[in-house]
Amino acid sequence: AAQLPRRDTREQFRGHPHFEACVAFCEKWDQTSFDPDYDSLPLSFFEPMVRRIFARKPYWHPDHGQDAMNAAKIEIAGGYPTEGRTSVETSDDGEPAEKRARQ
Repeated sequence: AAQLPRRDTREQFRGHPHFEACVAFCEKWDQTSFDPDYDSLPLSFFEPMVRRIFARKPYWHPDHGQDAMNAAKIEIAGGYPTEGRTSVETSDDGEPAEKRARQ
């Protein structure tokens, strides 16, 4: 867990419109995800799914860099290497071509 100086650090955000939703998320899913005895699937199980998602052409429009949040995402993404990424042929809607052929 994060090394916070105080256990009630989140209280500074009480009153924010999304505070209660965040608390519920942390209690139901975030905290329980740190159970070392949980019987989980190996990462190799998820690899094909992750590769399929990251092989898609990203959604893009000209105004993406106009707001601070998207500008930060673009800057962060630019720091990751692109060599060695798996390429999957996709249709115009971003679906893998092999899936489209099965439909």
